[in-house]
Amino acid sequence: MDTATELQHVFVLFVYLGMGADRKLASKDMMFADLNDCLWYSQKLHAQGGNVTSYCLPKLVTKGLTKVY
Repeated sequence: MDTATELQHVFVLFVYLGMGADRKLASKDMMFADLNDCLWYSQKLHAQGGNVTSYCLPKLVTKGLTKVY
């Protein structure tokens, strides 16, 4: 690996719509530097009710190439 490449851990917000076999991934492109920020959005989406499920999972990305909130 190139030592000049700087990596960063982020938290990706995965959002699913539907339940069971009908569940579909709606979004996995929102990345947060802080887990608490990611969890806040996850909780707000879940509180809307309906069939929205969301998770925050860690991911290693190249710094500067990915939009991180």
